[in-house]
Amino acid sequence: MKLPKNATVLKNMLAARLAQATPNCPPLAASLGKNAAGGSHLTLTQAGKTRTVYVPAELKDEVQASILEHKRLKRLLREMTQLQLALVQTHCARRKLRQGRI
Repeated sequence: MKLPKNATVLKNMLAARLAQATPNCPPLAASLGKNAAGGSHLTLTQAGKTRTVYVPAELKDEVQASILEHKRLKRLLREMTQLQLALVQTHCARRKLRQGRI
């Protein structure tokens, strides 16, 4: 993501992503795979161990939506982190300019 140098633009971008951060459904940090019998299974890590859970066919769409929601929120969090870091860096640069250090 290309980051602007202007603090106001950075704040607006951050506010827009913050508004998008409300989950649409409960997020689920897992992956969905196919079972040999034709069903689906969910793979996730709990307490350092990989767990596999059977997913009934009627829940597959709901589980898939929860996994996609987790990925969306994770991407948003990464972008917000980059924007906040850029905001801090521009603040430091502006302060140095005002004090005549540069």
